[in-house]
Amino acid sequence: MKRFNAVLHLISPGCVVPIRRRLVSLLATGSALAALVLVQPLAGPASATTGIGAGRPAAAPTHLTTGSLAAPVDVDPAGTVGFGWQSGVARQTGYEIRVTEGEQGRGHTVWDSARVGSAAATAIPYRGSTLRPAERYSWTVRIWDERGRPTAWSAPAVFGTAPGTTWGTSTPIWSAPPAATAWTDYRLDVKLTVTRTALGVRFRSPDARNGYMWQFRAAGTSNANTLVPHIETAGTFQAGTPVPLNTTLAVGSTHDVRIEAVGPKLTTYLDGVVVDSRTDTTFAEGGIGFRTGSTETGTADDVTVTGLAAADNGKTLYANDFGAADASFPCGTVQNGALSVGTSTDCLSTNTSNDWALLRHDFTLDTTKDHKGHSAPKQVAWASVFATASSFDGSKQYVYKLYLDGKFIGLGPTESLDKETPYDGFDVTAALRTGGGHALSAVAYTAKDQRFQAYLVIRYTDGSTQTVGTGPDWTSMAGSSIWPSTRSSGTSVWNLPQEDITMSRYPDGFGRHGYDDSAWTAAVAKPAFADLEPTPVAKIQEQLRKPVKITDKGNGDYLVDFGQTWQGGVHLTLPGTAGHKVTLRYGEELSDPTTVRYRLRAGNEYQDVVTLRAGTQTVDTWGMRVFRYLDVLDSPVPITADNLQALALVYPFDESGAQLTSSDQDLVAVWQLAKNTIETTNQNFYVDSWTRERAPYEADSYIHQLASLYLSDDPTLGVYSMDYFANHRTWPQEWPLYVITSVYDNWRQTGATDQVKRMYDALVPKLLSKDYNAALGTIDQSDAIVDWPQGSRDGYVFAAKNTILGALSYSNFSQMAVMATALGKSADATTFSGIADKLRGTLNASFYNADKGAYDDGLDAAMRPTGHFAVQASAFPAAFGVPASRQQYDAVASYLTERGMACSVYCAGFLLQGLYNADHGQDALDLLTSHATNSWMHMIELGAGATGEAWDPSEKSNMTWSHAWAAAPAYVIPRDMYGIAPDSPGYDTFTVRPQPGDQTYGSVTTPTVKGTVGASFHRVGDRTDLGVSVPGNSSATVSLPVTDGYRGTTVYVDGRPQAATRQDGGRLAVRVGVGCHVLSTSGSRDVITDPLLTGVCGGAYRVGDAPTGTLVSTATAARRGTPVPFTLTLDQQVTGLTAADLKVSNGTVTGFTGAGIGAAGTTWTVTVTPRGNGAVTVRLPAGAAYGTTGRPNLPVGPLTLPPAGHGLRG
Repeated sequence: MKRFNAVLHLISPGCVVPIRRRLVSLLATGSALAALVLVQPLAGPASATTGIGAGRPAAAPTHLTTGSLAAPVDVDPAGTVGFGWQSGVARQTGYEIRVTEGEQGRGHTVWDSARVGSAAATAIPYRGSTLRPAERYSWTVRIWDERGRPTAWSAPAVFGTAPGTTWGTSTPIWSAPPAATAWTDYRLDVKLTVTRTALGVRFRSPDARNGYMWQFRAAGTSNANTLVPHIETAGTFQAGTPVPLNTTLAVGSTHDVRIEAVGPKLTTYLDGVVVDSRTDTTFAEGGIGFRTGSTETGTADDVTVTGLAAADNGKTLYANDFGAADASFPCGTVQNGALSVGTSTDCLSTNTSNDWALLRHDFTLDTTKDHKGHSAPKQVAWASVFATASSFDGSKQYVYKLYLDGKFIGLGPTESLDKETPYDGFDVTAALRTGGGHALSAVAYTAKDQRFQAYLVIRYTDGSTQTVGTGPDWTSMAGSSIWPSTRSSGTSVWNLPQEDITMSRYPDGFGRHGYDDSAWTAAVAKPAFADLEPTPVAKIQEQLRKPVKITDKGNGDYLVDFGQTWQGGVHLTLPGTAGHKVTLRYGEELSDPTTVRYRLRAGNEYQDVVTLRAGTQTVDTWGMRVFRYLDVLDSPVPITADNLQALALVYPFDESGAQLTSSDQDLVAVWQLAKNTIETTNQNFYVDSWTRERAPYEADSYIHQLASLYLSDDPTLGVYSMDYFANHRTWPQEWPLYVITSVYDNWRQTGATDQVKRMYDALVPKLLSKDYNAALGTIDQSDAIVDWPQGSRDGYVFAAKNTILGALSYSNFSQMAVMATALGKSADATTFSGIADKLRGTLNASFYNADKGAYDDGLDAAMRPTGHFAVQASAFPAAFGVPASRQQYDAVASYLTERGMACSVYCAGFLLQGLYNADHGQDALDLLTSHATNSWMHMIELGAGATGEAWDPSEKSNMTWSHAWAAAPAYVIPRDMYGIAPDSPGYDTFTVRPQPGDQTYGSVTTPTVKGTVGASFHRVGDRTDLGVSVPGNSSATVSLPVTDGYRGTTVYVDGRPQAATRQDGGRLAVRVGVGCHVLSTSGSRDVITDPLLTGVCGGAYRVGDAPTGTLVSTATAARRGTPVPFTLTLDQQVTGLTAADLKVSNGTVTGFTGAGIGAAGTTWTVTVTPRGNGAVTVRLPAGAAYGTTGRPNLPVGPLTLPPAGHGLRG
């Protein structure tokens, strides 16, 4: 399936759609906004002028992105390449993009857009000549501001193209399999104890999927006191007829078992007595092991294998009494001098699997001859390495970690969207700047379709290219002897072995050039990958995160708290003696105040045992555990933040990008928990939880995406994860409906229509059109999940016509109508809009109970209500804009407030959204900061490092603490509490409409495609003052809350009175432009110097500065009677400035026009007509006007324009 990296930017200027009421007015125009006053900013960007005496040029665009990423190197050259940037101009009126070959912007130009008249700055499509695969390009952009003045060119941004489906001569590889145990005739002795149900003994097993398994079943079970012979072939067991043991095999009793295999004859003894003798020719050789089912456990001790074949008759082939310090077995645990075999265990004494692979290859950079004829490494211009593997489905995670010279480069692949093979590209230029030898290496694990492929492309400054690819010339080592354990750290859904690592067998330094790999084997070539496609997302990083608390429990045991949940493992450096074992137990929570719950509620067992070698060594976890806490048991030295850190796998995340302050510290704690959850759960694909299922669900992914959109300006991971659902769906009836909402919201947030175009045909069938009853205006479908877990449904009554499906469908049809309009599909838009209107009308006429102030759970086929009012039945309509009036909203919100958080973490975000839609901000704040069981503060009090699948473990026995679908506060607070939402796609215009409740002060910042948007408030008495930071090329409608008794329509913006538009809910609205602003119904200078308001501006609001500025002219000389233009630019808004304040000699001011934003503030165009033939001088004296700080201006000028034939002075 072909994907696209980025596409066209579509803006529909006539369609201003406030998100807060988006489902009420999706098809409305922005006429109401046209009446709002546009207030120019207090501090803005530089703008360019031309000619002698011109002022500073406007600041060039910044934050350049390709495909919404800063510097990707795997852009699909066959797809649509899209460019974006941010700027500080008040309004962009045009742009010019220039793309060149190479990284320095000095190569051949492959595209120059010339000037394009447009305000668009997101997903601008490349329209040049065909881009070459595996190449590097740079691009730069300049823009024109609202006065038609060009900025300087931006600093170049770099992107690289992917290699496509052909990776030179590289081929997929894997390690050569380890040698299987080839014992033929032998005797196996073992002391066997069944501790629960049964214990199986394996013998003559050539590998883990084939061989004999004799199952000894204990008394008190089915087939009690019997031997049940099994033959496993290709992973499938065939059970034989149970054989009576003629003795009681009591649970907990120990018995001597002997099995002799000589040729085809198999003889079994129990306590010295023959209990079975048979002939079978299925297997002639193989090793030994143990197996248990899901209800079976046992112990084994004194295991001995003695050869009976002529070549090794009487020779001990294997012996283990499990008494030595380094005693181990690939499965089970050594306890009290015996092997304890837990449930669902299956392994051999020698791990013969080839699931772990270590791969490496040395290479040397190309050389050239210097002027003396000596060889020297060529200079590297750039280098990219591309990699993929299969299969993600094996453990539902990455398959490889890739290293260059022993340093982590990246991991992958991610989940495929359809049948393609996804791959990733990584920039390794800096790592290859030094000449000489280098090494590429990888550690990979999968039990399914074992293939790994890498392709390194090096471009030298002389234009030549060197490539290095995987193939049979690579060397390999099977990792089963390093990580012998077959015990799973996963669940019933996925499997990944515990990393019981034997450090003496780990090849330290194998990732560095020159490592002696003479004992390694040649890598095995594997079949080629089909349909290779680059993954258009940022790449996972390894980050070291220090513990926040370490508790010494004594005897070498330590409890480590990392303060928040991370995914990955540990970076641990310890001195050791050979054979000493250190146990690492990870967990999302504690089982008691000093013990990690490493056997998770979901069924995972997060325990790794490190068997040390002599000397100092460093252990880096390869796989992914999800944990906040760690128990380190039997450490030889004290555990400190210096020798132990979390080795966290993190999708690039700017922790400073979104920030929250509040007088209510519980609110900050809740928001931080949600933010931490998104940071750690992103990885390279959205799943419900990386702990239990590792599966994508539409509703989970939507909530995850929406939270991410308010925390980060990188939308690519969310887009990729939601694209998955174009070809997949999950079981709940509602879930596919969220794909429509996701695509819609992403478009509104980013302004990019690529996903809308790509997904439109897949979205239409997700509508419940087949269930739409046109005559009645209902969705005739009862199959809905409503809420999850089931116990959180508030007694919801399922009826033939489900209220929640109706509300979601109203939302979906409304959103599809808007997207259809944007794509020019007017017929679809009309149809969808008509259905939406009919659904909404019926929901309010037939499902809503005015006496109750709530929506009924549903109607039967005869349109009779159930008479039950679950909280979900009102929460979702309120969230999706179903109520028809403010009075109805108020009634529904009152009902929701009365019921409280009587729903799950999934429903919680929608319930809060409904309350904010109804202007019940205080009620929403109370729920956000509640300490009741159904609350985020309760999660925090339980010690959660990330949000859980449910409010409390009592609500879900197998819950995990790593569910992003409970992270709604991450978007509810900025979007609903502060009312920050795009009015038009891509934040060309947006709203700020705070509902602070009883907070005294607060602020929030959120990254957007235009730049960071900030909002703040400070309640002073009965007055609420606001601060807002508006990024360039954007404007905001700010809604200031006022008291019921306030009858005025004046808002002081940056200390200046402005006429405002009165809105519902006791609010006054004004429109403000780029920059930092403070708004109040008070004109006091205390407001504009209030740091609780201006702090959101990041220093742009210069409290205490006196206004200053510049005077410039584009003219070179003054001629009598010829008007001369001057431009006065001040660095902040001023009040009281008129033409009379300018001091002019030999001239008359004939024009004085305020013209918007200049170098760093307000700009006036002044026209002066010389009275005589001499020089003309213009100046602004000190004290002519007052700035936003309340201080008078400093003098500006003078600027003297000489008479013709003389030079400019000033």
